[in-house]
Amino acid sequence: MVVSFIQLLFPVNIIMEWYFTAQTKRKSSEIGINFFNELCLFLIVIWILKDWYEMNGLFNDEIPFARTEMTGNQLFTCNILWHQYRATYPFEYFLAAAALNTWLKFLLKLRVTKQFGPMFKTLQNMTIDLIQFMIIWLVVLIMFTCVSILIFGQLDSFQNFIDILVMYFEASLGNWNMNVYSGTDFDGNPLTTLYNIGVAYQSLLLLINMVLFLNFVIAILSSTFAYYENKQLGLYYEVIVSLFPSMDYDDKYGAVVCAQPPFNLLILPFQWITVFPLNDNFLRQYNTFLCHLLYFPIGLVITIFFTVINTVQMPLAYLVHTLTLIQTLTDSDETMDELSEKVQRAITIVKFIIFGPLFLLVALPVNSFVFFRNLYTRPIDADVKVNQKLVSRETLELFSIVCDETLSQTRAKGDRKTVYVSFVELNKNLQLKLDIQAQIRALVFDNSDENKFQYDPISKK
Repeated sequence: MVVSFIQLLFPVNIIMEWYFTAQTKRKSSEIGINFFNELCLFLIVIWILKDWYEMNGLFNDEIPFARTEMTGNQLFTCNILWHQYRATYPFEYFLAAAALNTWLKFLLKLRVTKQFGPMFKTLQNMTIDLIQFMIIWLVVLIMFTCVSILIFGQLDSFQNFIDILVMYFEASLGNWNMNVYSGTDFDGNPLTTLYNIGVAYQSLLLLINMVLFLNFVIAILSSTFAYYENKQLGLYYEVIVSLFPSMDYDDKYGAVVCAQPPFNLLILPFQWITVFPLNDNFLRQYNTFLCHLLYFPIGLVITIFFTVINTVQMPLAYLVHTLTLIQTLTDSDETMDELSEKVQRAITIVKFIIFGPLFLLVALPVNSFVFFRNLYTRPIDADVKVNQKLVSRETLELFSIVCDETLSQTRAKGDRKTVYVSFVELNKNLQLKLDIQAQIRALVFDNSDENKFQYDPISKK
């Protein structure tokens, strides 16, 4: 039921994702196999709900095992079983499609792993090559089919185009029969010449398909696999990078990224406000409010779990702490030498035994409240606390100058209208401008600079 409800939110999730990419001016996610997989599961749930609405509580007197006192869900089950028995409702097809798409969804999750991600990328490229090969192969099969209709049109096996195409397709896979070229004329005499031509024609087809094309497709796939075999790590990073750039968090619209089904229903009634041209400061504050709204049910569940665990452990903690306090009276490690100190400790233990449960009961809701409040606090950023400038304005100006110089050099070498520069060339020019090589040499070989050495108080050097 929960899975079905989440699948029903698929259109909402897609609309909010497209809205986020439009507002942040990012590239939308490609409509690929994952999109169609989710769409198929959504349509299956819609179809099942439609049938449930039509057949829930519907009593059919033709069903021998249906009873009027049955509940609506029981009658719905009876109707499904009856339609399956009469083969008028292919419910197993929907279940098979749902199972197929569910396992396919699981396989797509393996793309982000380092072991399977490169294999999926290699299979994707091999599939593209295979589709291109099959187009050529299909054209060849259609060519042989058309020619066979013209040559062997008087035979019974060559009267239908689709049947002949399927026959040659099966022959290409190793299932053929030469008897299809046998036939007789109007006088009942065997068509020996036509049969011999058919055998030669079939042999030519098998030679082209099972020798030439079979080795051709193996060579294509082997070449593709060999090309990507040495790029496993690069393919893995390519898969990872392709999954997150469009849906990276944004401080003005990031709540949409955090709103996964079914939590996206929480912010859906409030998201329309961001459509209007509002200032950036308000959008950031409103986005923080939406993020808090999304996090509230999660924080509430975690707090309840925390409270339940504390409640269960409170009697045990009370008992263990009481025994620990009693053991301190006879523990040799304690420094209570005077009798008065031991009497004072005994009084403390009695007070804890009497008033301890009361304090623990009061501390239970207080701890839960503090825990819930801390879930919404932000960690202290050391950089913000120190408030130091990591990049100065002079550094940015120097970087801008180097970029302009590198762009001028790139345009002088070739395309004068290009707006791109090589990172390698930019890095070299930046190192020359900052004189990084000279600083490294001075750091390694120049012993006259005492500031580069640190005093070690242990070795006295």
